[in-house]
Amino acid sequence: GWSMAKSVANLLTGVMVARGSVAVGDDALRPEWTDGRRDITVDDLLRGTSGLEWDETYDLGTPITRMLYLEEDMAGYVAGLPLAHAPGTYQQYTSGGTNLLCSVLTERAGVGADLPRRALLGPLGLSSAVWEADATGTPVCSSYLWATPRDWASIGQFALQNGVWEGSRLLPEGWMTASTMVQEVAGSEEAGYAAGWWVNQLPDGSLIDDTLPADTYSANGHDGQRLYVVPSAGLVVVRMGFSPEVAREDLRVRELVAELVSRLG
Repeated sequence: GWSMAKSVANLLTGVMVARGSVAVGDDALRPEWTDGRRDITVDDLLRGTSGLEWDETYDLGTPITRMLYLEEDMAGYVAGLPLAHAPGTYQQYTSGGTNLLCSVLTERAGVGADLPRRALLGPLGLSSAVWEADATGTPVCSSYLWATPRDWASIGQFALQNGVWEGSRLLPEGWMTASTMVQEVAGSEEAGYAAGWWVNQLPDGSLIDDTLPADTYSANGHDGQRLYVVPSAGLVVVRMGFSPEVAREDLRVRELVAELVSRLG
C-alpha cells in the first residue's frame, strides 16, 4: 500500500547522509547477509530495487501484513527474506525495504525510536507529529507517521526548498534532484517511482501526466492523502481526505494541482 511516510523516510535518510552517518552507496548493510544480499545498497532500499522477495498485497499471510501486524522486529523479518532478483535490477514498491532502511539509520545514529524527532521532525518544528516504532524501537518508516495537514505542508515546503530550513541546510546539495529522478532498471512494476517520491518524468523524458509540469513530484498515501510539490511553480499542495473507497483517478488532485499551476503562471 502506498504511504506518504516513505517520502519522509527519503528526507530522513538525506539528513543522515548530510551528517555523514550513511551514504547512498553503502552496502553490506547487515552482518548476516553473506550471500547476494550483501550487494543491496541504501539507494536500493530507497528506490525499491533491493530484489528481496516481497508482496505488498494486504491479505492474510502476505509479507506486508505479517510484517506490520505480527513481527516484533520488522526489519529483522524483512532481512531474512531471500532474493527474488539481483539487487539493483528490478523495482517493486516495498514497505519492507523502507523499514530495513530505517533500521540501518537508527543503528548508525544510535538513538532508535527517537531518530525521526531528533533528526527531522524537531528541526522542522513539527512538535505534534508522531512516527510509531516497532517493538524493538525502530521507527516504522514505511507507515505509521501521524501528522497534521500543516505538518505535511511544512514537509513539502522543506522539500521545495531543497532541504534548507530557516537558513540551515539539512539535506545534501542536490538531494531532492537526485531523489526525484527515476533510475532505469531492467524491470519495474512502478512507473514513475524514484527514491521514495512519485515523479512525473520518466527516464526517456516522457511525462506520465502531460497536464502537469515535468518537475512535479508527490508523496502518495494509501487512502487518498496526497502531497504535491511543483518546484517550477513554487507550489506545495496537501490533500488530507480519508478516501479509501475513491479510485485514484476520481480524487482529482492532479486536476487541482494543474489548475493552480496555470493560475500561478
